[in-house]
Amino acid sequence: ALFQKYVLKSYTAAGVSYQSTLYTFDEFMTSLEVMGKDGFGADFQFFLFDSTGDYVYGMVNTAAFLANAMVESISTDSCDENNEEAINGRYAISNACGQYKRSYQDEKCEDNQFSCDVDPNMQITAVTAAPGARSPPPFMCKPGNDNAGYWDTNTGMPVVAAYSNTYGRTDVEGCCFWGRGALLTRNVCNLGKLNHYLGKGGVEQGMQNVIYPEIDFCADPEA
Repeated sequence: ALFQKYVLKSYTAAGVSYQSTLYTFDEFMTSLEVMGKDGFGADFQFFLFDSTGDYVYGMVNTAAFLANAMVESISTDSCDENNEEAINGRYAISNACGQYKRSYQDEKCEDNQFSCDVDPNMQITAVTAAPGARSPPPFMCKPGNDNAGYWDTNTGMPVVAAYSNTYGRTDVEGCCFWGRGALLTRNVCNLGKLNHYLGKGGVEQGMQNVIYPEIDFCADPEA
């Protein structure tokens, strides 16, 4: 209860704290046991400790993970990347393609072994968005080269116009690889690795004991 109250703490747009509704102590312990003790079919794992002497390293590793997760997702009680890059109160809807001059669908692994293929016909809407009545809506992607427009926080309304993100995108075709999960795993390389080690991609490569053998995280990053 204390862990849930003081560690897994989220904040409203006004800065008021509350217990996270998406991240709970029980689910954290279950995940920690799988990733650090039981294993998940890969030749590496989240390091906890192998002996009594390693206990402090495991605690530090866990604390570092929680600190990162707090910055990325727990503080806003979100499981999807928020639309956070604005210019004069305008948030490009095409920020789903990448924020801060990034293009998530072009960030492939060096050898391209694990990278997800970009499907221009994919259509997905994120589950969560930043808190606040006039905050931008959840990210979405859909086919077509129509102008996606921007979200105006002054009016709390979308505006359909030619308006690009800082990478130059005005549409959201193939832009389905924004960050997900506690660490906001994003782009075709990292989501492809997730699919390889935890999902259907690993099964197709002959891996054993894959946790989610039926889920293709490349075809459905929101799964």
